[in-house]
Amino acid sequence: GSGVAAVASTAGTVFGVANSLTIRAGAGIAQPDGPITAGGLVTLTDDSATGITLANTQNNLVGTITATSGGSITINNNNFSQLGNISAGGGLTIGSTQSIYQSAPANTLTVAGNSAFYATTTALPGGTPNGAVVLNNLGSSFTGSVAATGTRVVIRDSNGNLNLGNIIATSSLTATTTAATAD
Repeated sequence: GSGVAAVASTAGTVFGVANSLTIRAGAGIAQPDGPITAGGLVTLTDDSATGITLANTQNNLVGTITATSGGSITINNNNFSQLGNISAGGGLTIGSTQSIYQSAPANTLTVAGNSAFYATTTALPGGTPNGAVVLNNLGSSFTGSVAATGTRVVIRDSNGNLNLGNIIATSSLTATTTAATAD
C-alpha cells in the first residue's frame, strides 16, 4: 500500500505485543511517540526509500530485529539488540542500552550509507559504554563510515573498504575487512 505506517499510542502509553511484531509499509515506518514492546521477532519492511524510524530509547524489542528499507533505518532499544538481516539503502543507526550483536552466523548487514552503533547507558551517542558491539558475521557490507560506542567493538566488513568513523571501545576494538574474490 501507500502512505507511512505510524506506530502510535497515546503519549506515555506502551504499544506492546507479547509475540512477534511485523510491519510492512509502502512509504516508511515511523514511531511518533510512546515506546514499543515486542516479546518476539521484529520484522520491519519499508517498500520505499522513506525509511524506518523507531527512535524511542524506551523501546523493548526482545527478539531478533530484521529490517529492510531503500532509505535510512534508525532503531533504539532498551534491551540487548539482536540483529537479523538488515538492508538499508541509506544509513543505519542502532542504539541499545545493552549489547548489540548479530543473532545468527548467516545474518548480514548491508548498508549503503553511514552506520552507527551505540551500546550505551542511554542508547544514544555520548552515553557511557554499557555493552559490546559485535558485528562479526561474514557477508556484512558497510559502504559508508562505521561509528560505534561500546565496551568492546568488533566489526567485520566484506566489501574490502572498511571506513571507521568515531569509535569508542573501553576494552578492545577488532576491525576486519575482506574483499570478495572471483572464482
